[in-house]
Formats: sequence, C-alpha cells, structure tokens
Amino acid sequence: MLKHIRVKNNLCTINWTPNEVCKLLTDRAIKAEQLIQEDKTSTRKLIRNLYLLACQASLKNPLIKSKEAAVLRTYAKTIKETSEYYDNLFDLGDVVL
Repeated sequence: MLKHIRVKNNLCTINWTPNEVCKLLTDRAIKAEQLIQEDKTSTRKLIRNLYLLACQASLKNPLIKSKEAAVLRTYAKTIKETSEYYDNLFDLGDVVL
C-alpha cells in the first residue's frame, strides 16, 4: 500500500511496509523532529501508524524483524515526546484581547 509522508515539508510517497519505512528513515538519516506534521491530528496518525508498523514487523518474524520494530517504535516514541514538548513550549494559554 502506498502512503504519503511529509518530511521537512516535502511529500514522499512510500510503500508502507516495515522494511521500506525503516529503509527510508535510516538511509536518508531522517530525524524524528523532521516528521512532525503540520497539525496535531496528522502527527498522531503518523505516530499510530508507526506503532502499527512496528507491531506488524515483530509479528511477521520476531527474530529477524525485531530491529525494524525497534527502529519504528523509537521513531514513534520520539515524535510523540517531541511534539508534546513543542506543544508545551509554545502553549500560551488563553489569550484575552
């Protein structure tokens, strides 16, 4: 299944499999911060999809695919933590005009 993923505001089309996604992330040395999407909903969907890919990788062949699953889980966790940090950093609360 082909999916679009935004990296540094560039849209990439990728075959959405654990192997292909890991290859994209590691070969291009993409940092998790570069995968944070424009809105919270898109970022949450990406995090969820990365966790699901990690599950898929670990279920197919636990011994061989464990490295891919670990990479995908790490990216998902880092994206989540970083996006939450950014939200807290720039949260100005309710602005009264």
